[in-house]
Amino acid sequence: ADGGTAAAIKALVDGYKDFYSLHQRTAADETSTPGARLVKSAKAARTKLVPLIERLNTASEAAAQRAAQLEATIAQAFNPPNKGYEACMRHQEIRAHFKALPQGDRIKLLEAARKAGDEDTLTAIASYQPYLSGLMPEMHQFARDHLIEAHAPKEAATLKSIQEQRQYA
Repeated sequence: ADGGTAAAIKALVDGYKDFYSLHQRTAADETSTPGARLVKSAKAARTKLVPLIERLNTASEAAAQRAAQLEATIAQAFNPPNKGYEACMRHQEIRAHFKALPQGDRIKLLEAARKAGDEDTLTAIASYQPYLSGLMPEMHQFARDHLIEAHAPKEAATLKSIQEQRQYA
């Protein structure tokens, strides 16, 4: 799922250990001039590390493509495609109702919708910008997270893993 990022990172770490060992031996070689030792170390680095870095970059690009696919799938959990006119109008009414309430009541109503499994209300709130329903961004994200957990938990976990691997890389 991560495009080989984890394996590429491991290979790069192992390759760096091999290079560093070789570099230490080269640096200790007193039969060569300092310039010759530098050239030998640079050649070893290019030979051992550059292919591994290229492998990591390729894996990172593959992971980025997979992450984009997952993000699109996850977005459908809170922003379903092909919404009809009726659903759009109902969602607009729900957001208008939320916006008219005091902040504390908005939070209570959102929590009640979550507990009741009222996905229509959660979708109405989560599928548009937070200011359209008068919710704080954190509460808006709460609604999205609930819908994602209900409809795309595996994809969300995979996306999180890919993002962590890419950040580490």
